[in-house]
Amino acid sequence: MRLYFLLLVAFSSVYFSCNEEITVGSAILEDTTIGVDFTDSLEIEAKTVLDDSVVVFRTNFDSRTYLLGEIDDPSFGFSKANLYLSAANVNVTPPRFDTLTIDSVIMILPLDTLGQFGDEDAIHNIKVYQLEEELTTGDDNDIISTDEFLYNSNAIAEVSRSVNHQDSAFIALASTRDSFITSFPQLRIPMDISYWEQFTNDTLIIGVTDTFRQLVPGFLLTSEPSNSSMLGLNVSNSSPLSIAIYYTNDDGTVNNAFTIDLGAVRANNFRHDISSTPVEAALDLPATEFAYLQSMAGVNLEVDLKSVLDLKDKIINKATLSMFLLEEASPVVSPIDALDVQYVTDAGITSQILDAVLRQEIPFLDGGLESVVIGGLTYSKYDLNITNHVISIARGNIDNTKVVIEAVRKPQRASRSILLGTEHPTLPLSLKLVTSNP
Repeated sequence: MRLYFLLLVAFSSVYFSCNEEITVGSAILEDTTIGVDFTDSLEIEAKTVLDDSVVVFRTNFDSRTYLLGEIDDPSFGFSKANLYLSAANVNVTPPRFDTLTIDSVIMILPLDTLGQFGDEDAIHNIKVYQLEEELTTGDDNDIISTDEFLYNSNAIAEVSRSVNHQDSAFIALASTRDSFITSFPQLRIPMDISYWEQFTNDTLIIGVTDTFRQLVPGFLLTSEPSNSSMLGLNVSNSSPLSIAIYYTNDDGTVNNAFTIDLGAVRANNFRHDISSTPVEAALDLPATEFAYLQSMAGVNLEVDLKSVLDLKDKIINKATLSMFLLEEASPVVSPIDALDVQYVTDAGITSQILDAVLRQEIPFLDGGLESVVIGGLTYSKYDLNITNHVISIARGNIDNTKVVIEAVRKPQRASRSILLGTEHPTLPLSLKLVTSNP
């Protein structure tokens, strides 16, 4: 696989450089004039489109950030992120809980320090529910954002608090309780002791993995914040999320904690309601003043590049999709920090364009949000270098002329962007081309 990728990069570098006659020619011929054309007036269609769902869990793929909360945005409508977590008792012999006193039970969820969106001071009313079925993947070994799993509607834990992703936690040691350590930023949810006693008092449940998983397959977490806010939780494979059952023996000489693992399987369920919003009004219209992009399972931007078919007799030296961001005084959440470009292959498979694949090793696609100064004014914009893909379309190597632009790490972010569309009067979305004659 590594060898294949290196060959792909090498081939693409040669392929790309073969179309840069301007650079090579000017270096060799110096004073010789070479005809070069620049245009940004080629007609393209760009429309806001729905994204039915996104993959939120895939076997053998380690996603880091999962979201929890709600956002109410005047442009994008209402968005909600719930979180499913699997549960499993670790493969160690549990203590004899019938001889111990359970002091507390805490669900521990590490916070992602880069994953807080909306009002950072909002109070999150977080509830935990027990699942009534295991989290299972589909035929493609994944879970998508519209998948739902049965759960008991009686909450087994609830906490209301503000969450600061930058604050370290001061945690009492399980062995002493009067000594504290500074730990990673985390969300700690106290759980009902009586709920856990029904399992801990029976060693045939708490000590047998399959039996425990059948009775406690996992949990659903929801949050209703006091204001638009979403938490980012670090639920990666290496993250120490767990349920800690703190206990003391009868004479008080032993303090310790028994740990239940969480999140070997995890998934976000996203819900979006764009009713009566500017996003809904712009859906599927090929020519609008504004276009919209949203993370989670929100809207994407579809761009039709069929007009580049007229360039089959030209050498395409560079092709850049240029999109300006609408500057908002107080957006509910921050704009998307980087964009990706995909297309549907002839085989019906959604794939990154070649320029995006190459970005893993060298900065072909770009796509990050950057500031530019025009006429003394500062604007924010995205530039997507899609040169190789445009060349492939113009030469007939790719039949599908449409590409889909979406947020990088889309399921792991709650950000969104309002773009100036193709019909904007001053800074329209455009395809900038540098071409020359063969």
